[in-house]
Amino acid sequence: MARPKKSASRFWSPSQAVFILERALKDRKLSAADIKHYVGSIADEIRSLEERLVSLKDAAVAEVKQTFTRAERKVRRGRRKLRKMGGDMPFPLGKKKRGKVMSAARKASQQLQGQYLGYIRQIAKTKRAIYQKISKTAGREEAIAAMKKALGK
Repeated sequence: MARPKKSASRFWSPSQAVFILERALKDRKLSAADIKHYVGSIADEIRSLEERLVSLKDAAVAEVKQTFTRAERKVRRGRRKLRKMGGDMPFPLGKKKRGKVMSAARKASQQLQGQYLGYIRQIAKTKRAIYQKISKTAGREEAIAAMKKALGK
């Protein structure tokens, strides 16, 4: 014996729902007051769902905050232990590590290299070799000047 096919959806199509409502009204199993009551309860249902979502969000955020607070306490305890032992902290909490001091010549060289790279990217790949050769022979300043002229800048 073949099994009956299960319907693909649990819900009725809009036309089926209208038919069912009309039939229930006709058989006096459903009144217009019942329908008004159901329609009126939609707003209450939405409100209760929204309240539930808010409480779930609060619970999730509280759990995350709690986890971070525990981790911060562990870090502080570890730092206290190190201080008690006479150890120095390699990077204190809340302070940034200072970068190395750069000479003026190196800074100027890096800025020039940045300009060179900015212009070379605007040049077609087939013509880049020309400007790379200029950079190697005459210097980056000359290559930058040539690229500016070629780009019309």
